[in-house]
Amino acid sequence: MAKSNNKSTQKTQTVVPSEGGPPSDPGMKDSSDPDNKSPGDRVSVDDMPLSQFASLMASPTVTLFVGPKRKAFIVHKDLLCHVVPYFAKAFNNVFRESRDKEMYLAEENPASIELFMTWLYRGSAGLALTETNIVADTVNFTNLYITADKWCLPVLQNSLVDALLTYFRGLGDDLKTVNFVKIASELYEIPDCPGPIRSVLLSISFELDVTKIEHVYSLIKSNEHFARDLACWHLYRSSLTVYGGEEMTKGELRKRFYV
Repeated sequence: MAKSNNKSTQKTQTVVPSEGGPPSDPGMKDSSDPDNKSPGDRVSVDDMPLSQFASLMASPTVTLFVGPKRKAFIVHKDLLCHVVPYFAKAFNNVFRESRDKEMYLAEENPASIELFMTWLYRGSAGLALTETNIVADTVNFTNLYITADKWCLPVLQNSLVDALLTYFRGLGDDLKTVNFVKIASELYEIPDCPGPIRSVLLSISFELDVTKIEHVYSLIKSNEHFARDLACWHLYRSSLTVYGGEEMTKGELRKRFYV
């Protein structure tokens, strides 16, 4: 996978991608297996030949102004339009965006677009969560997931879920140190929090002994949507464990996590 040398100006967010990608997980898609990919999933840098990436990087740049403060992100136009058809319709047409080489994304969150830019240039290797900012990172991943859904970008949606699952499952015994209630409270404050993201959260509760999660009963009492989802998830997972084999359990869980 190639790296980019992004230009930066005083107004431009400089993206510094992180190193390393998520390991494979038995409960996740195997990104190396072509049978697990639809044609629409073959557009990210993860699957792009180096020669194609270099060609796209040779294109002129456009500027995305994000949020009410119009934070600016400079990006290579052909790369952006190749990966996200949403932008191709704007920048490769007769619209003002094509003439001015800029676009205003008033409703998007700058932190989410910064994460998107990292993914755009680095692929799944750029989707990293940090222990010290795990609550904010999870919320940021969720907001980007919502944006990816709006842009009809399932490859990014699934990559975000992969990154979250890999991080939390990789904690092992340290999973109990995660502030589950804080993360759950933040996610359930997001209007229409996506089902796959909620499934990731609820899968954490299944790995933990929910009766021992500090303050979880307060959250159950104060948030009826969380209480309902929690009850349904534990019933669903328990039934899979009892009536479904290992392969059936993995297959059913994939339906909950991926689009």
